[in-house]
Amino acid sequence: YEDGERSDAAEMNIAKDNKILYYAGDIKRVVNYPDGYILDLPQDWAPDFSRSPIRVRYTGEDITLTITVESVFEASAEIQLKKWVNTYILNDSWQDKNRVTQLSLETRNAGEFKAQVIKLKLEDMPEGSQDHYTYVNFYSDTRMEFYHFLFKSTAPVEQLDDIIASFQRIPSKGIAVYNMD
Repeated sequence: YEDGERSDAAEMNIAKDNKILYYAGDIKRVVNYPDGYILDLPQDWAPDFSRSPIRVRYTGEDITLTITVESVFEASAEIQLKKWVNTYILNDSWQDKNRVTQLSLETRNAGEFKAQVIKLKLEDMPEGSQDHYTYVNFYSDTRMEFYHFLFKSTAPVEQLDDIIASFQRIPSKGIAVYNMD
């Protein structure tokens, strides 16, 4: 993909918004150069790079994954996550008022990053709704940015551990651009 469109180019123009997809078995390896990461996803998840400067999205049957790269403006990503990103979703009172059940909260090592994994379920949703929300924040004490993943699905994300284990940072190249009306 170049500037959000499928490309048949034989060589990559590093000044553009390049994303390369490799297929092997039932896995799709995404190399997102402007955002600086590699990630393995199920092959049937369709990419949406139309809003690349602010987010990318992958959609499969009954699941949507939205990925953003966030700048750290606090003393650390960990402080920023606690103070700004997770203020409400981890608050018991907010969860009760909004009929949200926290299923789990854990932090694990993921290569050079820590992966904070928060699993929530929205209660009283219509049958077939994407009522399972899984937030994964990849952060490091030495980086001034973190990667924020939001999975919305109709059931717990089966491939979550494999997706987290596949995530790796690469040097950013090119500039993300919009490809939409």
